[in-house]
Amino acid sequence: MVGLAVRQSRHSYRLIHESREFTVNIPRAADLKAVQYCGAVSGRDVRKFAELGLSAVSCPPLDNAPMVAEFFLNLACKVQHEMHLGSHHLFIADVVGVHGEPQTGDLSHRPDLRPAEQIAYLNGKYWGLKSIEQTPLKKG
Repeated sequence: MVGLAVRQSRHSYRLIHESREFTVNIPRAADLKAVQYCGAVSGRDVRKFAELGLSAVSCPPLDNAPMVAEFFLNLACKVQHEMHLGSHHLFIADVVGVHGEPQTGDLSHRPDLRPAEQIAYLNGKYWGLKSIEQTPLKKG
């Protein structure tokens, strides 16, 4: 499941509220300029995909929410619950489809998450991610 908090004044709020669907499109660090642009410009006023040269393609099994073809991992989400939390509405959704390249040699077909290429936004800055070596826990 995925939780997504959106201000009611945002263009994406109406789209999600009415269709009960959304996609989570995971960019790479190389996509940072597109991420910054999308966060600063409203889709109500600008055709972001056209401006950025991105492709909106169907995201099965969704009917109304496209995914960004150029991003390496996309989650198709169907809203199960919506809660008003003051300044934001929280959408709780089932992940009903995962689109991306599978991990090499992984028979379960789990997607390649590429943590070294992912970015996160925290405290006004973008950060790169990297995996952390884990030591197995000892029982007892």
